[in-house]
Amino acid sequence: MGIWKRQREPENITAAQAVTKKDYLSLAAVFAERELFQQIHKEHSLGCALRAAAVQYEQRDYVSAYELFKPVYNRVMADVQRTLARDPNLEAAKLAKQRRHTLAVSKEKVRRSRANAQQLKDRFERLFQDLLSKSPVQAHINKAECK
Repeated sequence: MGIWKRQREPENITAAQAVTKKDYLSLAAVFAERELFQQIHKEHSLGCALRAAAVQYEQRDYVSAYELFKPVYNRVMADVQRTLARDPNLEAAKLAKQRRHTLAVSKEKVRRSRANAQQLKDRFERLFQDLLSKSPVQAHINKAECK
């Protein structure tokens, strides 16, 4: 729950908008912020991988971008799914006890955390689906499945 707190406000993104290098870099910035606050090497490496995927995407090397992005996507999706799967009432009670907040304040923090996690999930899913729609990536996946 805690690692999803500090997140920039996403731009209004519609499904019709094309994915750009900026989309990857904005997600990398989220992880760069977390690195500053949490000093977690794993988070920093996720941001680095996202920046590298952005460069490959911009150069239209979609297979390399996919190979860099997929491990980050899998890790983040697992973390987000864990956050969303937790019982919000139990999380709020636990948070209230740990931080000595009122239950109402803790419930609001949990609600915001869950909303941020859902936004992050949607942003990652959008980028992943865009990569999967590229024919070189589809060919790469099919080739890997045949081995």
